[in-house]
Amino acid sequence: MTGAPASPLVKRILLLVGGLGVAVSLVWGVIASEVDRSRSLQAATESAQSAIEASAEPIALAAWLLDQRLLAAHTRGLLENRAIVHARVVAPDGTTLAEAGSTPPGPTTQRRVALHSPDGKTPIGELQVTQSLRDIEAEVSRRSAWLFAGELVKVLLLMAVVLVVVHMLVTRRLTRLSQQLQAAPADGTPATITVPMNRITGRDELVLLAEVLDQHLRDREAVRRLARERDSAEAASQAKSDFLSRMSHELRTPLNGILGFAQAFRRHPAVAGNETLLRYARLMLRSGWHLKSLIDDVLDLSRIESGTARIALGPVDVGSTVDAAVAMLRTEAEARRVVVDSHVGHHRLPAAVADPLRLQQVLINLVSNAIKYNREGGQLQLDAGARDGRVWIRVSDTGLGMSPEQLAMLFQPFNRLGREDSGASGTGIGLVITQRLVEMMNGQIQVDSAAGVGSHFTVWLPASDVPAEPLATRPAKLGPAAGLRRTVLYVEDDPVNVEVMRALLQARPMITLEVAPDLASASMQIGLHTPDLVLLDMNLPDGEGLVLLQALREDPQHHDLPVVVVSADAMDASVGRAMQAGAQAYLSKPYNFDAALREVDKLLA
Repeated sequence: MTGAPASPLVKRILLLVGGLGVAVSLVWGVIASEVDRSRSLQAATESAQSAIEASAEPIALAAWLLDQRLLAAHTRGLLENRAIVHARVVAPDGTTLAEAGSTPPGPTTQRRVALHSPDGKTPIGELQVTQSLRDIEAEVSRRSAWLFAGELVKVLLLMAVVLVVVHMLVTRRLTRLSQQLQAAPADGTPATITVPMNRITGRDELVLLAEVLDQHLRDREAVRRLARERDSAEAASQAKSDFLSRMSHELRTPLNGILGFAQAFRRHPAVAGNETLLRYARLMLRSGWHLKSLIDDVLDLSRIESGTARIALGPVDVGSTVDAAVAMLRTEAEARRVVVDSHVGHHRLPAAVADPLRLQQVLINLVSNAIKYNREGGQLQLDAGARDGRVWIRVSDTGLGMSPEQLAMLFQPFNRLGREDSGASGTGIGLVITQRLVEMMNGQIQVDSAAGVGSHFTVWLPASDVPAEPLATRPAKLGPAAGLRRTVLYVEDDPVNVEVMRALLQARPMITLEVAPDLASASMQIGLHTPDLVLLDMNLPDGEGLVLLQALREDPQHHDLPVVVVSADAMDASVGRAMQAGAQAYLSKPYNFDAALREVDKLLA
């Protein structure tokens, strides 16, 4: 390995570089020679043309004046141009007036120029010029030969440089690396890989290196096995998430019919006057919404554990978020005669760095628990403040409270801490989701509780230096403009879902509901008669609902047509795609009639 020629790798690199160099030199030489030849011949032709044009007038004048000496001089002067080998001036009767040079063998080109009197009216003869580029082509060939010779010298010099550089920077380093790899342990334990050094002289260094690395890879099989087990666990987790997502979709579709008809049943005049039927309707709805809550919680927990839950952090107004959460649960608190006392609005608080929707979900979970597990006629207090660059929000209740043993198991999934028989509905995973969401927003949650006294849940979040706009409040119940009929097109292939929508819109007699079972018929109906609002399912027999939504947004005639997506797909990614594609709202099945009517009223008002 001490001499460069002893290395098979250097020899192969040298041959490769040399072969490529010769090939490139040949190609470059041919191209350069052809370019030189083309330019030289073009320059010679242009020069001859210029000489002929410049001499035509003096020759014509000399012939007109019958100055034989001057005529002969101008004719010989044309031969000073290398491309002109013969020139002759001929009178109108064919008599040669002057001639110079001779026509050589080989290809030539003749040019004829008519000669006239100074006034340009009387023809006095013709100038005949013969051109030959043989000498110029011979000179180009000599230059090309020198060019090829120069390129060959460059290739030889390059091969010599490569020989030295490859030996110094490649083969010697590869040999040293092979020796280091032989001495290095594969997994941190003492190990030696021995390869006879005399094998280096007869074999390629890269082959030797591959053998050493192969030995290392075999020694690290345990590491790869652990990696495969980790990948298998991740795949299982993803499969679980996919299964839960599909199950969520399949459960939401029939649940939409159950809850939809239950809501319609409760609104029916015959039921409103019958206390027994009304109680049955409330029990059906309570059970249905509890099942929906369970589906939502399981799906949320699955997304969080698989790392697919989306968090968009930004400045959030704490007061508006707390007020919105309390407003959503005010009816539930009044039903249990729980007094809600909020002191959040009394403080000037900085914005919190959080996801506004996720923070509202956290507060709804905490406030809902404080109502459900409170005593009849109890109190619920909300407060907030800022300290040490953080914002805190506290939810306190005067409910059952928890023992130290229950507190230790508080954040275990599906563990209701013995409250299964308390009469309060729940899944046992709401607090788990709440804790995970707070941690994903770079915060923490603290719990203080005493059995029989009550509980305090405090959420800590980073404070923001940027102020936040208050949450937009939903407008009051609008309804379609009085006296104006509206047409709503529902693109849905499931007859049960269509009937649920009919039941919903019975509360709006001025709305005419039209139905399209697929994308093709929907496009046809919109083209024939544009509706005032489109309710669009995501999964249709002939394609995805977003195809129609995108087509409407690209159509100038229907660009502003309001579209509400109504789908059993409640995944964050699906909601985001629909809103990004131009939907005005997204209703997840099963939907609340009041909330759905508010969206319809808002878009038709």
